[in-house]
Amino acid sequence: MSEKFHNELKELKKDLLVMANLSKDMLHKSVLALREQDMKLVDSIISKKFELARLDSKIEENAFRMLALYQPMAKDLRTLACALKLITYLARIEKGKCSSTV
Repeated sequence: MSEKFHNELKELKKDLLVMANLSKDMLHKSVLALREQDMKLVDSIISKKFELARLDSKIEENAFRMLALYQPMAKDLRTLACALKLITYLARIEKGKCSSTV
């Protein structure tokens, strides 16, 4: 596989890690906001939903582009498939219902 593909795969993994950390942080803060009844914290969590959605779209687009352009095999194909499945679960935080009251 080309060096360019592997560099793009490294970038995809970095973006996936950023998205995972953002999701984890949002979930942790959501529990804290619920426990503390902190509306300011709720607002800050909601404001991060757009970043999570942007990362979801970026990773999905790049993964499909890499599948189409490079037609990876074996391990690389599984890595891309796993990334596509993982962003679905990470994005569920963004798609969760947040009401204006805690």
